[in-house]
Amino acid sequence: MFGLKPRGRIRKQTKEETRKKKKKRRGNDWCDTTSESSTSILNLNDDDKEIAIREILSRLLVKSLMRFECVCKHWFILIQEDSSFRELHLNRSKARPGLFMACRMDVKDIFMTADLSFEGRSGIISAAVVNTIKDVDDTLYDRILEPVNGLIRFFGQEITPGVRISNLSTREETPWIKSKLLSKIREEERGYSGLSIPLADCKLGYDPATQKHKVLGIWKSYQPDFEVCEVLTVGDNKWRKIDEIPPYGIHYYGSSVYLNGSIYYTTHMLTSSKPDDNDEPKFIVAFDVGSEKFRAIEVPNFIFDGPGDGDFVIFRSVKLLVLDGRLALLVRVQKKGSAPKLWLSGDDCVKENASGTWTEVPLELPFTLDGVQRWRGSFHPVLGTDQMVVTSTVLDGKICDATHHSYNWKKMGASKIDISGIPTSVPYFSSATSRITTFFESLISVRRSRPCQL
Repeated sequence: MFGLKPRGRIRKQTKEETRKKKKKRRGNDWCDTTSESSTSILNLNDDDKEIAIREILSRLLVKSLMRFECVCKHWFILIQEDSSFRELHLNRSKARPGLFMACRMDVKDIFMTADLSFEGRSGIISAAVVNTIKDVDDTLYDRILEPVNGLIRFFGQEITPGVRISNLSTREETPWIKSKLLSKIREEERGYSGLSIPLADCKLGYDPATQKHKVLGIWKSYQPDFEVCEVLTVGDNKWRKIDEIPPYGIHYYGSSVYLNGSIYYTTHMLTSSKPDDNDEPKFIVAFDVGSEKFRAIEVPNFIFDGPGDGDFVIFRSVKLLVLDGRLALLVRVQKKGSAPKLWLSGDDCVKENASGTWTEVPLELPFTLDGVQRWRGSFHPVLGTDQMVVTSTVLDGKICDATHHSYNWKKMGASKIDISGIPTSVPYFSSATSRITTFFESLISVRRSRPCQL
């Protein structure tokens, strides 16, 4: 009457069009490597299409990949099981480093990760925006150490001696892995003196040859007096004793760093000495994660020259860093007004018993230490850049609490970092228990490889 078509015919056409649209979408699905498409990027053979998929996915954030693994079985296997893809994604992530921040509140830690904004040619870090916040119960662990390849390690040595390894990006973590040997040492010490002497150290490293992460535990007993080491391979999650101990006494609560398959430790001889000990050789201890062997690296005495004080012991703050893929030492004599000095090693310095080339790098700090006695500062190199994040805290009020600067250690330029996105409920860097370091995402699993079940 009004020129309308029968309703039945309309429904039939709608269903046919719907089926055609669904078929077209299936043809454009990247997971269907046998489909034909006129779209340029998909009009490739199977090998080229696979390369394109890997290149695109490897540039995405872990949060996105966790959603995309549900698209199809092929993507699930690629993201969850393919070690070469995980390595590719890790290398891409290193090109966009961020910050990891932790603040202790009562019986929990607040973990935060932040994206960094770099300014043009200067490369200075201008801002950090917090994007991940996580509360963690800290009743089991005593310490958190710097991440290695996106993995972070929790270590407890008193209540339940052991570790837990966590990937903050995937939210995957191991159960609490107890060390029976460390527990036995603690019980024997309590039985002897009624007190437990908490001298234990635990570090995370990586073996590039086997692509496995390992945890090295160094336990110290005084009753009787001995030192013993255990190793835990992440994924196996079992402690095993090794017939190796450090050749020199490591600084249990001192600085350590992972670099190119080895974990490096400061020793007691670096952090304190008497004036008449200045000619005695000084060493850094290194542990090869692959061979599970220790070695000693001699450090020249002139690095530790500084203002003495008669016959009194000279105390130093010594921190290990990684700059330009090389080992570095940040040394500061604990004396009023003393500024830190930065030393960069040559390629010949990491060999056993080698006393290679060390070069002093001039430092121009973005603040003054004149008249300052109790200064706490941390220096965190940003991987793949010439920048260091410098966090400064002065306990006597000379410098305001919680100042953060981006410092170019090659050009000696500095700029304050604007950190945003932190909840008002978090007392950010209001105490000495707060920590900050650089961080990047990874897909690395902390558990055994599991079969694909779809």
